[in-house]
Amino acid sequence: MLLQMMVIYYGLPSLFEQIGININDLDKLIFVYLTFVLNLGAFLGEEFRAAILAVPKEQTEAGYSIGLTAMQTFLRIVLPQAFIIALPSYGAEAIGCFHLTSIAFKLGVVDFLGRANTLGAASGHQLESYLFIAIVYISFSLLLRFIFVLLEKKFSFGKKGATA
Repeated sequence: MLLQMMVIYYGLPSLFEQIGININDLDKLIFVYLTFVLNLGAFLGEEFRAAILAVPKEQTEAGYSIGLTAMQTFLRIVLPQAFIIALPSYGAEAIGCFHLTSIAFKLGVVDFLGRANTLGAASGHQLESYLFIAIVYISFSLLLRFIFVLLEKKFSFGKKGATA
């Protein structure tokens, strides 16, 4: 992701400059958002595609047999099941995305870790500031995991052995 961020931050302005558009004045945060959107869009799209393929073919055939069109079968039968299948991996991606926010510091975007580094250096208490940030990262990660476990349990009703 760091390499992608560097390519987007340094390469995209050069590319746009070739066609006469200057985007050098854009905020660094826009390049960070663009990197995250492109990276996560690719991963989440592939995970959802795999979830759609994981829905048994018989489910689609059952939809057709009761007279549903292809679109109705997809929206009413395949999509809800694919969402449930993809939910655990989406939770892992959300936590991973939160952890990856610290690499934005390499472009000069100040995040939690950057703020801890600055405050720790100014006060001489770097260990304490990094310890606090570690607690924040762990707490937020556990909170995200808890939310996704609740979602998995909520949407896994009627399944045997549905545990998270």
